[in-house]
Amino acid sequence: MSEEQEDGTAREFWVNHGAGLMHTVEFAEGFGNDSETIFLSWWTDFTGVAKWDSHSMLAITKGDARRMIAALQRLIDA
Repeated sequence: MSEEQEDGTAREFWVNHGAGLMHTVEFAEGFGNDSETIFLSWWTDFTGVAKWDSHSMLAITKGDARRMIAALQRLIDA
């Protein structure tokens, strides 16, 4: 999914939901002058009777991202 932000940039995220759970994954650029860091964020929301949510974030370098892309490509091509 893509969502335009107030500053004109696009927010890219992926959502998967079913059985009362909604999982969201988002990639984001570093903040301020940090042009080397990419943040991977994921949320899990339980929308059943007992509502709860969880959020985690992992900071990676652009080199890490390139290695992840290569690993995903190998999985796609397998």
